[in-house]
Amino acid sequence: MASGDRAAFGVVFDRYAPAALRYARRLVRDPSAAEDAVHAAFVRLLEASRSGGLRADRGTLRGLLFRTVRNLCIDWIRVRARDVSLDGRDKDDGTAGSGDTRLDLEAALAGLPEDHRSALLLRVDAGLSYAEISSALGASLSQVRMWIFRARRALAERMLGEPKPEEVGRVV
Repeated sequence: MASGDRAAFGVVFDRYAPAALRYARRLVRDPSAAEDAVHAAFVRLLEASRSGGLRADRGTLRGLLFRTVRNLCIDWIRVRARDVSLDGRDKDDGTAGSGDTRLDLEAALAGLPEDHRSALLLRVDAGLSYAEISSALGASLSQVRMWIFRARRALAERMLGEPKPEEVGRVV
């Protein structure tokens, strides 16, 4: 693909487009915008391959694709935030297990800081390695590990609820 081969581009598209689309949908929570972001990311990859912009020193092709998708999604979120008030967050009553679990998970993901959410989704949905996530997000490996740990912990707390003091044994 780095040499501009269209057949190689087709293979790359078939291999990575489904995961990139899942990732984008969970970031922007709008199927149309997610499709647009993935399409634009592949167009940019094709343009980069034709201009010699795909180099091994810039990371893996998969990492570059997901970084491009992420950046396009963040741009869309920023524009949308200016146009629409995002104060209408999930009206959860605070009880764990209320409502549909899938919707609860999506709401919990939406409540995570963007870096934490991106790192976790790149790991879980896209299957990227920690090194690839580090490259895609432009962060250190230890930062990526911390973001994923914190994202998982926050999701567990949100989905399982906060333990009540009387439920936690006294530590002496």
